[in-house]
Amino acid sequence: MQIESDPGKPLAGVPIALDGSVLGRSDARGHARLVLNGSPGDVVELSVSCPAGHRAAGKPLSVVLRALAEPGQVPQYRALCAPLVRSLVVAVRAERGGNLPVKYLGREVARTDAAGAAHALLEVEPDQPVSVVLDTSAPEHAQLRPQNPELKLVMPARDELALFEQTFTLAEAAKPRRKPRPSGPTRLTTAR
Repeated sequence: MQIESDPGKPLAGVPIALDGSVLGRSDARGHARLVLNGSPGDVVELSVSCPAGHRAAGKPLSVVLRALAEPGQVPQYRALCAPLVRSLVVAVRAERGGNLPVKYLGREVARTDAAGAAHALLEVEPDQPVSVVLDTSAPEHAQLRPQNPELKLVMPARDELALFEQTFTLAEAAKPRRKPRPSGPTRLTTAR
């Protein structure tokens, strides 16, 4: 039997049980060799006790006992213990957006450098909405447009890299208003 957290990522020390009795544990490669007794055609239910921070991806594993066609050929079964939280790396490229706080759930998780680059590592449950904001609320960023741009996504059931690219423009500063010239009759003067 092969126990993994994700395809290609073995989990060690995971117990596999039949009717509450542990038959074996996965080794460092995620493999467990089990010996099941019974008659051909019997169905046994194997339960996998996923470690803390993981959950079983389904019901107990039903195994139908059969005589081996080739004595050296061992049947292979897989069980998945999916992580409860996944890693999300947000890479930020903000043109004209130097020294901006990168916020997740209202708190700063990173800050862009002078060139507008940053990255943040977030731990998120699968299928949960994610909103990351470039915070432009400080007075020194008042001319940046758009204000407080946001990256929205739903966390997949795998580790993910999300690119948050934003180009800012600068709002034109309000020009001081000139006093209007008085209008009306023009005084004429005569030459002497």
